[in-house]
Amino acid sequence: SGKEMNTDPPRTPPKSPPDEGGMATTPTTASRDASKTPPTVPRLRKKDVEAGCEQASRNNCKIDRDENELVDEVLSGMLYFLGDKKQSMSINQLNFDLEKTMRVTIRSLKAARADGEWVRGKDAIEIVAGGSTQNGKTMIKKSVVWACGYLGVRVILISTTKRGTTSVVVKLISSNQDNDAVAMPSLISLSCSRRVTNTIKKILKIGGGICCHDAAARIEQIAKAFDDDEMREIPTVLIVDEADAFYRRYFRDTRLEKAMKALNESVKPIFRLSVSATLIPVFLHLKQEKKEIGPDSIIFTECRTNYVGPDSFVPLQHNGKDVFFDPDDSEGPEKTMNLLYEQAFQKKGSLTLVIAYRIMERMHEEAARVQKSFPHVAALIITCKGITLKPPLTPMPGLKFDPITDDELQQLHDKFKQQEWTVSDVIELVDKRFQIETPLAVFGYFMMIRSDSFVSSKRVPDFLICKLGAGMSIEKLVQACGRATYQRQSSNYNIKDQKRVTILTYPQDYDTFQAYPRFMAEIERKLRQPGVKLAEALSPATSYTHRANIKPEVQTRSVGQRLDALQLNVNFRSPPQNEVPRGRKWLNERRTRRIEDEARAVRR
Repeated sequence: SGKEMNTDPPRTPPKSPPDEGGMATTPTTASRDASKTPPTVPRLRKKDVEAGCEQASRNNCKIDRDENELVDEVLSGMLYFLGDKKQSMSINQLNFDLEKTMRVTIRSLKAARADGEWVRGKDAIEIVAGGSTQNGKTMIKKSVVWACGYLGVRVILISTTKRGTTSVVVKLISSNQDNDAVAMPSLISLSCSRRVTNTIKKILKIGGGICCHDAAARIEQIAKAFDDDEMREIPTVLIVDEADAFYRRYFRDTRLEKAMKALNESVKPIFRLSVSATLIPVFLHLKQEKKEIGPDSIIFTECRTNYVGPDSFVPLQHNGKDVFFDPDDSEGPEKTMNLLYEQAFQKKGSLTLVIAYRIMERMHEEAARVQKSFPHVAALIITCKGITLKPPLTPMPGLKFDPITDDELQQLHDKFKQQEWTVSDVIELVDKRFQIETPLAVFGYFMMIRSDSFVSSKRVPDFLICKLGAGMSIEKLVQACGRATYQRQSSNYNIKDQKRVTILTYPQDYDTFQAYPRFMAEIERKLRQPGVKLAEALSPATSYTHRANIKPEVQTRSVGQRLDALQLNVNFRSPPQNEVPRGRKWLNERRTRRIEDEARAVRR
C-alpha cells in the first residue's frame, strides 16, 4: 500500500532552463511525499496507456541526437533532480563520475539504434558499478534510471529480499524538488501487485519501470510478460542490485538462476548494469562466459574524507595488543566479547553491532546477558520474524525517560515487519525515547548482512562484533562488516571522536575485509589499461599487491557461494616483513607462543 500515483498522461517537459522548471521528461510519477511502502499500482485507462506509449515513443527519438549535446542535456536535468528547492546539485558533490555514467548510458543506448529504430537480439552490453559498502552506489542507480526514463527506455530492477527492494524503491523515487517535470519514472514493486502480468505490461508500455526482489516466481512472471511482439519491441535495460548474490550453484542451476537466464533471453535488455560492493563473483562469471567490460563501463564510487570504511576499522585492543577470535578456541566467544562490551558500553551514545549468532534464541540470550551486566544498555534484536526492542533496565546516571509500553513495542514490531519502518527509523526512536547518551546494541545475523543501514541522524556504529559461520562466503563477510561503515555527518553525536570503528572478528577475516576494496580498485585500474581484457586481469600471470590479498593462506571462505565453486587464480605478492597484515601477524605470534609452550612442556 502507499499513496495514489498520478495517472494523468505524461506531460512534455518545459523548455526553460533547470532553475526555471527542469528539463526531464517522465511518464506517470510517484508523489514526492511517497510513504516508505512501494506505491500501489494505478488503474490505467486505455487512453492513459495510449498517451503514455506515444510520449515514450517521442522520448525514444531523442537518443538519435548528437551524443555530446544529449549528455549535456541529461546532465543538466539530472543535477537539477538531485538538487534541493529548485537549485541544481553541483557535480562535485557526488562521489562518482556522473558525466561518465551518463555518457556510457547514452552510448550503450545509441549502440542499439539503427535507422531510427531499436535493434534487438544483440547481446546485452555489460556495465558494472561498485565501490565500498554504504558509499553512495544508490546514486549511480538513480542516475541511470532517471536518464533511461528521460529517453523513454524502460527499466527492470532486481534486488535482494522484499525489504531490500522496498528500500531501493524508496531511495530511487525520493526527491527534494516539487516539479513533476524532473521526477523519476513510475517504479512499481511487484511485491504489492496482484494481476502481475497485466501490471508489468501496462507500466512498461507507458514508460515506467518494474522493481522485483529475488523470487524466482516473480522474475519468471516478468519474463512471461514479454511473450508477444509488442512487448519485445519495448526498449528495456536491466539493473541487478547486489549482483553477486544472484549466482548460486555451479553444477546445476537453481530456479532463481534459470529465471534470470529466461529474463535475459525474453527481455533482451540493451545493457545490464550489475551493482554491488562485492563484485568479484560477477567478474569471475563474466570471465567464464567470455564477456568483456569496456574501460568506460566500470563505474566506482570514491571514498571521500567523511567516509568511515574498512581502513578506519581497528582491531579490539587489550593491554596494548590486538584481540581477535581464536579460530581454534573451543571455550566459546563470550569471554572475548566481554572485552569489547566493557569498552563499548562505557562510552555514551555508542552503537554496537553484534553479528555472531544464527539462531534467534541465542540472540535473545546474548541480549539478556548483556543487559544483566550492563543494565543501562538498550538492545535491538533483528530477525526474519521482525524486530524486538529491549529498553534499558535502568537509566544511565543523570538520564530520565518514560517507560515504553507493551503496545508501543508491538506497534514498533508491526511497522518494521510491514516494511513501514527501517532499522534507522527504529534507532531514531531509541535516540528520542531513551536519549542519545544511552548505549545501544543491535543483535542479528542474516538480516544484518546486506542492504540495511544502521545509522540514525545522530548515532553511527563505533563497535562491531562479526563472527560468521565457516560456510559464509568472503562476500557475505565483507557485506556484514560493511554494516558498520557510514558517511560521517556534522550531526553525529560523537563527531569529535576519532574517526574509527573497533572490530572484533577472526584474524583472517579482518585481513580479508581490509583487502577487498583494495583488490576491487586494483582490478578496476588494470581493466582501464589499453588492451587489457577481463580474462587477462584475472589470470595467474597477473600479480596484485599484498595489500589486495583477499585469500590469505588461512582463509577458508569461498569467493562467491560455496556451491558456485568459483576459483580466483591470481598472484598476490608477498608482504615485506614490516607490512604483514595485522591478522596474519597475530596468527604468527600465536603460533610462536604455542611452539614455545610445547618446547617448555617437553623440557619439563
